[in-house]
Amino acid sequence: MSTRSFCKRAYSFFKAYPSASKLLLLSTCSGGGLLVYSDSSPSKRTLTADGQEIKKKKVVVLGSGWSGYSFLSHFNNPNYEVQVVSPRNFFLFTPLLPSVTNGTVEARSIVEPIRGLMRKKGFEYTEAECVKIDPSNKKIHCKSKDSTSLKGTTEFDMDYDILVIAVGAKPNTFNTPGVEEHAHFLKEAEDALKIRRSVINCFERASLPDLTEEERKKILHFVVVGGGPTGVEFSAELHDFLVEDVAKIYPKVQEFTRITLLEAGDHILNMFDKRITAFAEEKFQRDGIDLKTKSMVVGVTADEISTKERGSGEVVSEPYGMVVWSTGIGSRPVIKDFMHQIGQGQRRVLATDEWLRVEGCDNVYALGDTATINQRRVKRIFSDGSCLKDNNYEKRNLASKVIFILEAEKFAETFIIIIMSTRSFCKRAYSFLKAYPSASKLLLLSTCSGGGLLVYSDSSPSKRTLTADGQEIKKKKVVVLGSGWSGYSFLSHFNNPNYDVQVVSPRNFFLFTPLLPSVTNGTVEARSIVEPIRGLMRKKGFEYTEAECVKIDPSNKKIHCKSKDSTSLKGTTEFDMDYDILVIAVGAKPNTFNTPGVEEHAHFLKEAEDALKIRRSVINCFERASLPDLTEEERKKILHFVVVGGGPTGVEFSAELHDFLVEDVAKIYPKVQEFTRITLLEAGDHILNMFDKRITAFAEEKFQRDGIDLKTKSMVVGVTADEISTKERGSGEVVSEPYGMVVWSTGIGSRPVIKDFMHQIGQVRFHIKFD
Repeated sequence: MSTRSFCKRAYSFFKAYPSASKLLLLSTCSGGGLLVYSDSSPSKRTLTADGQEIKKKKVVVLGSGWSGYSFLSHFNNPNYEVQVVSPRNFFLFTPLLPSVTNGTVEARSIVEPIRGLMRKKGFEYTEAECVKIDPSNKKIHCKSKDSTSLKGTTEFDMDYDILVIAVGAKPNTFNTPGVEEHAHFLKEAEDALKIRRSVINCFERASLPDLTEEERKKILHFVVVGGGPTGVEFSAELHDFLVEDVAKIYPKVQEFTRITLLEAGDHILNMFDKRITAFAEEKFQRDGIDLKTKSMVVGVTADEISTKERGSGEVVSEPYGMVVWSTGIGSRPVIKDFMHQIGQGQRRVLATDEWLRVEGCDNVYALGDTATINQRRVKRIFSDGSCLKDNNYEKRNLASKVIFILEAEKFAETFIIIIMSTRSFCKRAYSFLKAYPSASKLLLLSTCSGGGLLVYSDSSPSKRTLTADGQEIKKKKVVVLGSGWSGYSFLSHFNNPNYDVQVVSPRNFFLFTPLLPSVTNGTVEARSIVEPIRGLMRKKGFEYTEAECVKIDPSNKKIHCKSKDSTSLKGTTEFDMDYDILVIAVGAKPNTFNTPGVEEHAHFLKEAEDALKIRRSVINCFERASLPDLTEEERKKILHFVVVGGGPTGVEFSAELHDFLVEDVAKIYPKVQEFTRITLLEAGDHILNMFDKRITAFAEEKFQRDGIDLKTKSMVVGVTADEISTKERGSGEVVSEPYGMVVWSTGIGSRPVIKDFMHQIGQVRFHIKFD
């Protein structure tokens, strides 16, 4: 048919069947030949009856939270081009955030990646934050999330025809001094994970030696500010964690724990039915949670929180270990600035009409916590009360029936009571405990000279060895430094009861390091490859202190330690520990060979934190490369991943990264996938040179087939923020290349504490230079 007739028929067809956009259409054109049209996604073009393209209106949606994600899920109009801008590339199920804080739920279980919905709907997504709205010019000014990595391209403008504001709100501090600096919030997944780490750190710090009871009480005092749903839910989750888990893991400090919930109003949960409020307050009282109503926080310092009693006006200060702030929400700075521009500067949130259109802006809509609706029509309907009368709302019990099931747990303990002389008691107790070491939790009583009772109780196996005469034999103290492969293996197989074992390590878990590369791309979750050290300690009856040994004094048989969190325990972060036998199993640190810039700009792969940082960095690289207005060269630079070191870790990580790019990135970031590149640098002649040559040959051939750029005989001589420089071993030529991320895996070296110890005992390596 003719071109004009073809366009008419095509227009009518696609209007009736928009889902048929993947069809291949052919038409004869003047001059001969074929007109071929194909698309792998719903068409972005709308044609008139004459075949002219109609430009779609551009809808820009700010935010990926509850209101934004709900809007995007239900928006199905093909006549609009939709662009989403949000610094968070996932939807977060916020009601489960309190459960993440104590490990009941994993953070990745309550998020839904936004790009899956974008791909399904045919929308576009940019990971950036809107910092200014210009309604007069219909523009938004954005800043990319990672503002330090893309010099000159972190800020950009975006036009819109229709703007949908769904940025949510930020925690409201009411300008209380010290809150931003010292309190935790509970609004994002990162907040929940920070709280989880902080809770564990509090218990580890309270378990340090040489602390007074007052110091332990301060460290284990958890303060929650705000009696709304989030504050109440978090307090309940924290209480359950203390009762169900902490009693097993940290039995010696569990008695010092305390939870305080502060609420400025008369009651908690005052937005709910009074019966729910009363039940929650009674439950907290039974559970021992210190609920203080009519208490307004007036200041937070690094050590104390100050409250003002609403009745008396008295200001009271209390020490704390951790503060969680959950007192409501407030407008974000970009919304406040926008409200000033449109004459709503005196309001707390944006005002919209019944159709969610911002008052004063025809093409701007606002959803969720960032806005409120002026329901003028609703007020007129209910003004005379006729609707209430007609629908018998007065007779309805809208709250229905709330049924609470209370389960009372009964605890039964069995005691063995032995009444006999002290000498006889010691003999019998010694024989009994020697034969049945698992009976160490029994309560043993004996009559003593002068009357009364000798009471002995312990929640762990006895630390005392008695002779047949009841005399105590002091055990030798074995101090083990480290909780890695060698340390954990030694502790697992050590079963001699004649030694008192003390473990000192900054890492309170054993890490299965061979699976670290799989953590970097999300194949395996980090918590799946760790084993808490305190479980083994409890089973074996050993003691554990979360600290780092910074100096060994072999002449005095002492070690000097520094607690892990050195900023929180003023004056008590450093301590000495005696030993009779010292077992050093601190492992090694990554070896940088003093290459300039490696410590500052490269990633390592030695700890679980390293793997998680690499995972975030890889995703950030793809999000940055997806920003608008970037050249191809900039995208190639950002998506150039360099791995230094051809050993097992470097090779395994390169393979895992390649599989991630091929299997996942092609689906999630199809527009930038072509710019990705992996380079593996090895200073030697081959990779995996510690293995059989056949394995080396297979790995090199596999990398060549997969398109991984393998460069052997290349020694890295420097790393900057933008480039990595290598020196070719044969020619001596120095070559510099831009990169997006560098992972350094070139072997291991001794830790500073070991180097210092080696100097003390004369194991110093002499480097002789020959002229």
